[in-house]
Amino acid sequence: FCFNINGVRPVQCRGALSILCMAAKSSPSILGTHLQDIVDIGFGRLAKEEPLLARTACLALQRLSEEDKIKLLSTSTRVFAALQSLVTSFSLPEKIWYGATDKAISAIYTLHPAPEIFAAEIAKKSLSSVFSALGMDGVSNGVELETQNSSTITELSAMKLGRFLFVISHIALNHLVYIETSVKKIHKQKQKNEKSQSTNEDSQVDGSKNSEAQDINAELGLGATRDIAIEFFAEKAEREIVSYSCEKNLLGHCGPFLSKLCRNLTLLQKFPELHASAMLALCRLMIIDAEFCEANLQILFTVVENASSEIVRSNCTIALGDLAVRFPNLLEPWTEHIYARLSDSSASVRKNAVLVISHLILNDMMKVSLSPCQSLSLSLYHH
Repeated sequence: FCFNINGVRPVQCRGALSILCMAAKSSPSILGTHLQDIVDIGFGRLAKEEPLLARTACLALQRLSEEDKIKLLSTSTRVFAALQSLVTSFSLPEKIWYGATDKAISAIYTLHPAPEIFAAEIAKKSLSSVFSALGMDGVSNGVELETQNSSTITELSAMKLGRFLFVISHIALNHLVYIETSVKKIHKQKQKNEKSQSTNEDSQVDGSKNSEAQDINAELGLGATRDIAIEFFAEKAEREIVSYSCEKNLLGHCGPFLSKLCRNLTLLQKFPELHASAMLALCRLMIIDAEFCEANLQILFTVVENASSEIVRSNCTIALGDLAVRFPNLLEPWTEHIYARLSDSSASVRKNAVLVISHLILNDMMKVSLSPCQSLSLSLYHH
């Protein structure tokens, strides 16, 4: 990996780093002696010769131990600049960029002390590069995309827009995970403090008084009140990730724009790759926010049934499974439409439908229906 042997090629370097990443799953400290090498080699000139090296380096950063993460932040000043450059520049090929950006954003949320602030900078930079071509200030004006004449719309780089949608949707998804992880840490720390307090009180001479105070707190429900407050703020934070209120909400501006873009089927048919990116982003935001999900279910099912691209239909079918798990009450009225994916003309879509529906049925999240199950049996037979 470090080119200590003569004749090592970049692809071999990437392979060696991949093996180290595998080993780091069980022993994170194995990467500790190569912190600076991961940054210098993974995001340096060799990444241009072997583009997948950058993606592997991002994965390695996520696999670092907690001690090594702290050490990296104190010794390396260019790690976040390298990650930002990877996401916002066009140095990587189109197909490789998506996988690398996926890992880069995840690495940012793993390493950065304030990931939401740094992610906002990346989103703004991506936003600026996309909408400057149209002479727009941002997505607040971009929601008028459908009203623009055809020549104006075609000036917008489909590749840049597709990348921007991927970035903001992946940031939103990572931020949801970040909130949930933070809440778990708070609950864990709260339980640890309560246990420590209880142990200290038991060791004191006036334990009877402390025990009486504990009983009073229990009767007043102070512990439960704290838990309710934590959950309230957690739910509030989740709702604010993707909100139709555009006030002080960066990602909130993107919701209406993305929703309107996905309804512009005429434009999306001209750019199949943009169509795939837009629908993937829409599905991600729907998974995060219940109101946004409910407002866009109709367009999602329209696309999953009528889109000409089997990649788009397949991705949407997989997303339906995630939505059914997260918001079962919203998806329940659409059960028959989900079953209808078993009759899709594409074998790939049918295969994904089998996996999604069987998972939902086995987890008691979808009712078994006789007629669709016949289609399920036929799909299993054909596969």
